[in-house]
Amino acid sequence: MKTISSGSYFEKLSGYSRMIGDSNWVVSAGTTGFDYSTMTISDELEDQVKKAIENIETYLKEYNSELKDVIICNWVITKREFYEPAASIINDYFSDIRPVMLTLVSDLADERLKFEMQVFAIYKEDNE
Repeated sequence: MKTISSGSYFEKLSGYSRMIGDSNWVVSAGTTGFDYSTMTISDELEDQVKKAIENIETYLKEYNSELKDVIICNWVITKREFYEPAASIINDYFSDIRPVMLTLVSDLADERLKFEMQVFAIYKEDNE
């Protein structure tokens, strides 16, 4: 099993990995729009959605995977009115991939957060 950590405060506090890959699967934890190297985040929903997806793309590369390998995508927004703007951005990345998706509306651990995403993807071995 291969684990990746962003080194974020949240991972250290809760004792989890950002992404884990084993056998044929890669699973991400709730990835947000933080720049994990500086632990800064934009206040804008759109920026958070884009940065969260960019973060996921970065971690997927560690497993020789890409967004096109995502088969399940779950995301959380903190307000219902965030659905359409977030969905529009997500559509830009996933409309050709069309994974199954679940959207939840809930508070998140940090009051700055407006969006969080989790994906399940295919883990591509080095030779695939």
